[in-house]
Amino acid sequence: MAGGVGALVLGLAAVALANHRYDGTYELNRWGPGSDVKVTLWVKHTDGTSFDVVRQSVSGGVETLHAGKATLRGRYLRAKFYEREGAAETLANLGQDPNDKEVASAIYGIRNDGSVIGLFQTEGSRLFERGAKGADQDWPKLEGDDDNAGDDDGDDDGNDQPAGPVEIKAPAAGTYLAGQTLKLELEPADATIALEGPATQTADGIQLTGAGKVTITATKGQDEQKLEVEAVEAEVVEVEVLDALEIADAKAPHYSRAMGADEATSTPAAIFQKKPLRLRIKLQAAADLSEAQEVTLSAEAPGSDLKIEETVKLEGLENGQEITVTSQGNLNEGVDVNALDLGLKIAGKELSKRIALRVYTTYKEPINNISRDRKAPNTVIHFENACKWAKGATQNIGQGDSIPYNLDNMMRHYVHPKDQQGMDVAVPDYAAGAEAPENYDYLTKSADRGGGDWRARVRNGERPVSSLYYPPLNVKEDFEDYSHYRNNYGWWVLDNPTHVGGRCNQQASLVCGIAGTVGIKGEVLYLHRYGRGKKSGRPVRQYFYSNDYWPAEGPGGGPWNFHGVALLTLEDGSQWIYDGSFSSPPNRKNGTREWAENGGGPFIKEWGPWLYDDGFGGRVDADDIPDTWNGVQPKADEGNSSDND
Repeated sequence: MAGGVGALVLGLAAVALANHRYDGTYELNRWGPGSDVKVTLWVKHTDGTSFDVVRQSVSGGVETLHAGKATLRGRYLRAKFYEREGAAETLANLGQDPNDKEVASAIYGIRNDGSVIGLFQTEGSRLFERGAKGADQDWPKLEGDDDNAGDDDGDDDGNDQPAGPVEIKAPAAGTYLAGQTLKLELEPADATIALEGPATQTADGIQLTGAGKVTITATKGQDEQKLEVEAVEAEVVEVEVLDALEIADAKAPHYSRAMGADEATSTPAAIFQKKPLRLRIKLQAAADLSEAQEVTLSAEAPGSDLKIEETVKLEGLENGQEITVTSQGNLNEGVDVNALDLGLKIAGKELSKRIALRVYTTYKEPINNISRDRKAPNTVIHFENACKWAKGATQNIGQGDSIPYNLDNMMRHYVHPKDQQGMDVAVPDYAAGAEAPENYDYLTKSADRGGGDWRARVRNGERPVSSLYYPPLNVKEDFEDYSHYRNNYGWWVLDNPTHVGGRCNQQASLVCGIAGTVGIKGEVLYLHRYGRGKKSGRPVRQYFYSNDYWPAEGPGGGPWNFHGVALLTLEDGSQWIYDGSFSSPPNRKNGTREWAENGGGPFIKEWGPWLYDDGFGGRVDADDIPDTWNGVQPKADEGNSSDND
């Protein structure tokens, strides 16, 4: 007889009924996973509180038979199932011989209406079953039991049929992938099997649940055959993001880990927005598979809509095998930072190591908008901040779901590690061990005493959106001297390791630099007028009064010699200006170029006097004012606040 299972419990609805009321045949089904398994249970009262019980299960054409003895305890009938070596089994003395080995237990409850619920247990498994009492069936034939006919196991009832040799026709011995379900084919089909190692029998065959050796033993009567297979677990040792844009200080692969190692290294990647994520994944295992296997590889990342599910063919894993997979749908519709914690499954088995990827989705190829910028636009820190400040915006338009609008209003000073102690920062603004800029602490001190932008204070390792540092016209401390800032253009307004910040045109160049990182073309537009004296030929400049009192000290603001704004090219080819220092986030001024240049508009309240611009100063004589000049050209209704008399 094949090895058996458990403790059988039948709950009584009316204990006073005679014990033989439980006699009969019950038809059950597995409850939950493997619900296609069919179970037949025979119960027969023998004497007192004792019962004979036989349980037969059929799954995928494979029959498993268990025999046992049961005892009525309280409201429940409990049974134990045995396996005996070296002797035939009979119900008559089962469980009494020292060679009998208990192999399983089950608990079943039979209600008054004949319905059954129960728990069937073997070593390492708990199976819930339910069903009802059915028509009586002949008891199955057990080894050594000559009371039942129709067996073929060699007992002496005169009805034996010759038993042929047992053969495991499938699977074949070899190396397979952990997680796979191997097709099981036996000859004869009703032979029973036992498994030793990381595997379990399912309705579809034998599932390899982990790495290691699995021994399959098929038995029919006195015949048996053993077969061994080896299960290996694949590991991800390398990942490259395909179709990636160049990042100056981050090269592929974007994830790597030695086989069996706990630690991995990773570098960010950048791809276009509104595109799927394509990955080259290198898998490795302890051995090659015996033959090519088609399995499903799937991946998901919590907090993301990312989903990958593809059928891949694996075979040569010992030295590593590369496969290419593509996400279902786009990674991100907008410009953003995508921190992915990928969980991979191969053949339905989840890999023990998760894959950390950081992928920037951006608008277009980076552009170097500012020639005086000291760093390339496509560095990790630039992609990190530009994509973070874009906040998932999807369009290069003036306002609304606007990438440049968000960049202009979300940009801010970096945070030094001294304000992030004990925090896990994925991409720090400053390298480890770098000193803070000399005016770094002033950003907070100035805010604390009512100067500057109060939002410049760092809180919980984050700096809220705020105005940028503007070197003052009246210098009181050395770090305020403009000589420290005169070369701050583009990203260098933030990247300068000793003095961060800049004046209006420099802050506008920063907007252009940030926009260039995500692929938006831009330049600094100067709102000014300059030329040469009509008679003297000396350089001259016309000043203007602004509509803002800050940071100017005069009435109406000014006079100012110029103002700089970012002039960016939108997706439809039109241009849009974004302010840096004459307005504050999160609602910095933005609009058309014509709107920006108009007198009485957002920046220029009115044009003031012409002054000589050659270092000697003084007002330009009325007859020396040029008729034509560079910069903002006159409008038909334009007037001056004062003449040069």
